[in-house]
Amino acid sequence: MSAADGLFTSGPTPELDDVATMSAPFALEKWYWYHTRDLDLTDPLVFNSLRVGAVRSSNQAAWLESRGIPIAEQVNEGLQLVRLARAGRIDLFLADDRHFGELLIEEDKSTAHQDTSFNRTFVRYMPLGVYFANEFLEEHPEFLSRFNKEIADCSGNVVALSQEEREHIISVVEKRVRRPLDSDRLSNELKAYNPMQVSMSDEVVLALDRQWRSELLSAEQPLISEVLSRTISGYLRSVQQNSDHLITEIMLVGARGLNVAQSSETTDYFQADEEEWKHTFAAKTRNYYVGGIRYDESSRKFQVKVSWAVFGRNAEPAGILIFGIDVEEALKNVY
Repeated sequence: MSAADGLFTSGPTPELDDVATMSAPFALEKWYWYHTRDLDLTDPLVFNSLRVGAVRSSNQAAWLESRGIPIAEQVNEGLQLVRLARAGRIDLFLADDRHFGELLIEEDKSTAHQDTSFNRTFVRYMPLGVYFANEFLEEHPEFLSRFNKEIADCSGNVVALSQEEREHIISVVEKRVRRPLDSDRLSNELKAYNPMQVSMSDEVVLALDRQWRSELLSAEQPLISEVLSRTISGYLRSVQQNSDHLITEIMLVGARGLNVAQSSETTDYFQADEEEWKHTFAAKTRNYYVGGIRYDESSRKFQVKVSWAVFGRNAEPAGILIFGIDVEEALKNVY
């Protein structure tokens, strides 16, 4: 790595992590297995018998090798993988969905129309960034934070879901999240805490939110500790822990937008200025609100927030629930 200050572009790579630091992602690829036959890729016996193709020295090839998945055929460019799969010389290959679409267009231009269609199986999202050598970063300690800020300003840090993905995620949330919830318990907690929240002035609400934010940087956290120690917060933690890694965080928010309970420490206490609130509680709708995909650098996970209003007996919203969902885990369950 000492021969260069940076490597453009790459996904997270354990080998590079030892000598370099990856920037915030500036592009997001969606990887699928592409195959011409129906295949049960969840069965290890089936998967281990399949012939896998990859483009030589590609991010996909590096990812496969890092997971010990044998590559039966390595080629120089993606169109060769399409042709090998159609000819039955490989069983499947890994590709970004947008790049795969470009390959099919290229194939149509270069050959007669092919009748064989491809099936696809979702694998993962892959963030692409720049790896900067640690030696370079030591010499320029301010560089990476400035670089990451420029990326955020240019591209934003939220990626929109397709309609198909939204529908799939809602389906998973319905089955694996909402059905097991003790809805009466949550409603009763809102009923108990809402009178206190509703009686607060705007000044008090904003002061509490400022206190919360300041406590995040302090060893003394009386407000945060009080909310996290509530019995209902313990219940939300158990829901998250029993979700088999699907849920990343949970918040129960009261009628003034302040957290009544949460499964873990959050960056703010006041939610009424967030999109989740505006599209659920303020809209007085029973529909789900699904946000965009956000990449968490610390966990290298892609998350979406799914929220909905909790209604009281008077048919008015009493608060909202906000769930952080591991989007890759959710899509693996439905594609």
